Amino acid sequence: MKFTLLLVALNTFIFFYTLPNLGYSLENYGFTINSFLAGKYYLLITNAFLHSGLLHLTYNMLALLFLGGAVESRIGGIKYLLVYLLAGIAGTLTVFISVFGYSSETILAGASAAISGIVGIGIFVSPGKWVLLPPSRLIPVPFVIVSALWLISNTSYLFVKDGIAYPAHLAGMLVGM
Repeated sequence: MKFTLLLVALNTFIFFYTLPNLGYSLENYGFTINSFLAGKYYLLITNAFLHSGLLHLTYNMLALLFLGGAVESRIGGIKYLLVYLLAGIAGTLTVFISVFGYSSETILAGASAAISGIVGIGIFVSPGKWVLLPPSRLIPVPFVIVSALWLISNTSYLFVKDGIAYPAHLAGMLVGM
């Protein structure tokens, strides 16, 4: 749970650090195709630690807290961190898949793809582990059920344009698998 807590603390710190100039932070450290093609490759990592608002941060960190510990305890901290980072990168790269309709200026930000990678690997390493279903914290559910719900909800909205990068979530989940 050590790396889970570290990631929650880091994401939370970065959010409150960037909050006074959130627009600037998103424009300069969020991922866009144009910025990446201009050589700003570090955006593959930085965007996964930015959040566009308090609700965005809260949902992501609750998911990470409730689901991450079940996975980290099974695969260890270093593998857990590696899955988290690789899933975040893979999710970010979905912006290049034209069928999803991203523009070259679409800004991607958030830890959702990285967390989806944790959900993906959790299907295999912790399928029967009981976790509390976010955000209620009252309903214990087997990890595999949470993963199935995650997959269904993200697949259902795959082509919906509502500001949430569902393709990134699915790519992250696939990396975890």
